[in-house]
Amino acid sequence: MKYSVIVSLLIVFVGSAEVAAGQGTDESFYCGYTNTDGTGQDYSEFGKGTDFKFNNKNNRWEWVSEYSAQYIYPNGRYEQISKLAGNQVGVCNSEMEKIYKQKIKEIMDKHRN
Repeated sequence: MKYSVIVSLLIVFVGSAEVAAGQGTDESFYCGYTNTDGTGQDYSEFGKGTDFKFNNKNNRWEWVSEYSAQYIYPNGRYEQISKLAGNQVGVCNSEMEKIYKQKIKEIMDKHRN
């Protein structure tokens, strides 16, 4: 009984943290970003809870590896600090989702023919 109450409270807390972070309960972030040196631009879909984990202490979503750290802030700002490649900055929002999905559709259409 104690265990199920703790699990239930944890689920409520985690769900509240996602909403507090301004990201709702959607399963993905859609981001557009540019290399800080101006050499390139790209769009990506990142998983919430799979790729990025929410860090309550820093109030941001994080994906940290040995080679880079990526952050998505409650206002949608995206930042990557890389040890190997160039750093990147960008934004994650519904407009980036539309662009990302359109680009995927264009690639799929191109390779179907």
